[in-house]
Amino acid sequence: LQRHWPRRYARHLPPPIHTTLYPDHPVHQRIAEQEAVGYQICGRKYNDYDVRTIDGQQARASEYYKDKLTLVICWASWCSPCIRDACDIIPIYNEYRNRGLNVFSLAHEFKTTDAMRKAVERHAFPWPCFVDLNDEFGVFHKHGTQNSALFLIDRDGTIIAVPNSVEELEAKLKEIFPDNK
Repeated sequence: LQRHWPRRYARHLPPPIHTTLYPDHPVHQRIAEQEAVGYQICGRKYNDYDVRTIDGQQARASEYYKDKLTLVICWASWCSPCIRDACDIIPIYNEYRNRGLNVFSLAHEFKTTDAMRKAVERHAFPWPCFVDLNDEFGVFHKHGTQNSALFLIDRDGTIIAVPNSVEELEAKLKEIFPDNK
């Protein structure tokens, strides 16, 4: 079964009672906004967006994933599991980068990028690092996440995997890159 199969069938069901009783509730508005934006899910084109580089320059994400097999790492400096996953991806990146894997990370930060800069430096992330500071571009909202997420995008910009763990990512990469290096 597809990961998000209930969405396909939800339109055929009667509205839930809480939707009928509280149609203007902020949660319903947030869900409607996310559905309008389009979640980043397998089989769909990865949404393009603006971000800031670690130096504060505005950039377009597609400049970094167009025509490349790309892993997008969504993280935050205040999220320990996110940092752990990013650190666990470094050896995977080193193994596959010469075989065509591109990686960039996107940090969800508030007020300042100081903690993000320190984390990038301390853990020596070897890929480009971007930031959506104070939700300037609403990138995490467009991803349907608040912080931690992984998206594997093929060369034509289609999302081919949304791994829930580094182990799932590694299994998918072994599928894509058989051992005949």
